[in-house]
Amino acid sequence: MLAAPKISVIVPVYNAADFLNKCLNSILSQTVTDFEILLINDGSTDQSGRICEHYAAVTSKIKVFHQKNGGVSAARNKGIAASCGRYIVFIDADDYVEAHFLEAFFYLDANPTNALVQQGFVREYQDGTMRKTTFSNKVYLQGEFSALFVEMKLIRRLPFICSKLFDAEVIRKHHIRFNTAITYGEDLVFLLDCFLHLEKFMLIDQSPYHYLRVEGSSTYNSHSYESGLQRFNTVKAQLETLFHHFQLAPAVRKYNNSYIPNYLVKALKSLYSSPHKKSRKERIKILKKHAQSADLQLIKNDYVPLTLSNKYFKILFSPHSMLLCDVYLNLSLRYRQVKQQSTAFFKKQET
Repeated sequence: MLAAPKISVIVPVYNAADFLNKCLNSILSQTVTDFEILLINDGSTDQSGRICEHYAAVTSKIKVFHQKNGGVSAARNKGIAASCGRYIVFIDADDYVEAHFLEAFFYLDANPTNALVQQGFVREYQDGTMRKTTFSNKVYLQGEFSALFVEMKLIRRLPFICSKLFDAEVIRKHHIRFNTAITYGEDLVFLLDCFLHLEKFMLIDQSPYHYLRVEGSSTYNSHSYESGLQRFNTVKAQLETLFHHFQLAPAVRKYNNSYIPNYLVKALKSLYSSPHKKSRKERIKILKKHAQSADLQLIKNDYVPLTLSNKYFKILFSPHSMLLCDVYLNLSLRYRQVKQQSTAFFKKQET
């Protein structure tokens, strides 16, 4: 019987034919060789499935799983269930990594246990520009986790799972999986579930992960209010659990309360966007429900909006101004859509 690989690399694949070859070639070119690649073809309708099978025929490192489209969370869960490695790494099919990506995770500790290892990363934009994020080598022990949430702004700067190394034993022992009911921000929910069982968090001063950013995308256009609300409630509860479990500093709760309402605002904005747009009557009913709950005090007392649009929302969010709030959210989203369309049009004309 073959020994289990040290690292399982999980790649969810959905209609990624234009990027998949570059992604897989980059993984197969790693300076370390003790890894497996799990390709989860999540109901692709392009040539992605054939590309996966072609690579699997070339190397035994690759295992391919085909399933009906269930979303990225379902695909990653399939990969977790099928993985054999001591550690787990997630790579998106439209991204790629440099040759030392896997090796770099072990620069500070050859066998990190009950730990999460974070590297830097490079954002690549469609206009050819790049933005690199780097860190200094550092290890945070449990007693220093407060700094991760406040000084490092973990939930704002690092809420994703790519460019991280997970201890597979933590995931398997505690049956941690992605929440398939949350279609945006599922990475953070998974990350915080893992965090509850960590003893240390490690930063590596390398940035070999390249993340493709698509300009002009709206993060809430294709996600429902219900999914966004579940994300908001789930993350809020997770952070409270972590606050008590690790006896985090009071500044952590203050910071969380200033930022987490962004998730609620994003969920409310999805009420105005296709394909999940609701009627004016339904929107106002939902707005009133939140304005008559503890969410009102959270937004009025603690929320620190990051954009001018959300600053206006904070002012208007009141049980006595729901009609005006509804009009503002509707018009602001339309303005954003028109602006994006105009930008895309003029860029097309330039080319």
